[in-house]
Amino acid sequence: MKEIFCVKKEELRNVAVTIVFLFLLNLLYVFRYVLLLFEYGSEAYGKFLAKCHISGFDTITYGILTDWNNAYSAPDHISRHPGLSFFLWPLAQLNSLLIWITGVNCSVFIMSCISFVCAFYSVVFIYRINVEIVGVTQKEARLLSLATFSLAYIMLATVVPDHFVMSMFFLTLVLYLSGKHIQGKGRFSFIHTVVILLLSTGVSLNNAVKVVFAAISTRCKWLVNWKLLVAVLLLSSLSYYGVCRFHDVYMSSHSEAELANGSGGVERAIVDRIGRTRQWMESGVSRSQSVVENMFGEGMILHEDHLLEDAFYSTRPAIVRYTNKVNYAVEALLLVLFLAGAWRRRDSAFLCLSVGFLIMDFVLHIVLGFGIDEVYIMSAHYLFVIPLGIAYLLGSVGEKNRLRIAAVVSAVTCYLLVWNMLLYVKYLYFVNPV
Repeated sequence: MKEIFCVKKEELRNVAVTIVFLFLLNLLYVFRYVLLLFEYGSEAYGKFLAKCHISGFDTITYGILTDWNNAYSAPDHISRHPGLSFFLWPLAQLNSLLIWITGVNCSVFIMSCISFVCAFYSVVFIYRINVEIVGVTQKEARLLSLATFSLAYIMLATVVPDHFVMSMFFLTLVLYLSGKHIQGKGRFSFIHTVVILLLSTGVSLNNAVKVVFAAISTRCKWLVNWKLLVAVLLLSSLSYYGVCRFHDVYMSSHSEAELANGSGGVERAIVDRIGRTRQWMESGVSRSQSVVENMFGEGMILHEDHLLEDAFYSTRPAIVRYTNKVNYAVEALLLVLFLAGAWRRRDSAFLCLSVGFLIMDFVLHIVLGFGIDEVYIMSAHYLFVIPLGIAYLLGSVGEKNRLRIAAVVSAVTCYLLVWNMLLYVKYLYFVNPV
């Protein structure tokens, strides 16, 4: 497993442009918000939360890093991200030490480092998938890697203090390991599956389904033994039940109100989760319009109107339309290229696995309606599949058409970079001033 995280000089050169772009995004974000969190205290943190609103992304990681004991008390966060607070506990202690030494809250810097590392390896894994598994040239892989991170909400996921870039790191890692296993050049073993399942599920419960699906799709030998499969699922379930129970005991010991109430954290999490799930699924939003404007529209290309407003805490309607009709053409072009690649290489087991990730999110958010009002914030869970489909299209056509498609993808990538970057800067420094 260690060699997976060793980045070769050649790989670093080929992803350098994308990495520099992501580093610039993080710098712009840190410079914008860091002064709001420099002062330590509940008043300063409350002021920060009032100002730090980028779409529907949560800032819970800042709360965890700032005050670990209190930030994770909401049962809904336990049920959706059961391991996140425990993963961040060592860094929360580091931040407490830095606050004690300097009097400055360093959670913005710490979280930006975490996000950048996850984004860095996501870029590397996507590049490797394109070169080693799909089989495109290094030049085309460079382009497709940059194209992936030019998509609006993948770009935003790399800077906001939410869990999505962590999920993307695990999902791209799973795809890379699965692809190597399918090729017979690597192993997606029982131990790999257990470790990744526990870590990725701790970040977000939605990741568990995709990890198990990947393990089944790669026909791992250990899956033939149903006892081992049950053991994996039970281990994950019991681990996070234990996390919730530990959370309940720990928080109760720090809260007289909870001691008096005596209600269990696990039970509260389940009840609260059911209530929030109903709230997120009870929506009269048109499915077709949400696919066009939200799942692929806003996810790829930011809307000018109601720029990066929160669907639940602002006047942003569920459906916002583009004033610039070119954006619809760009969205349609990307989807046509993806569908063409998916159709031409429908015999590829790895492509079917990748598209399966996208279909699972489509069913969850569009068919079932879970979080349909702000499905675009989940883009880091599924949109990276679009450039993979385009990569397969490049590898399935002749040289002349290959050059034409690469030229089109280059033009679209430049357009997305300019459009999304300008609106990102506009929001940070002009629309939402401190």
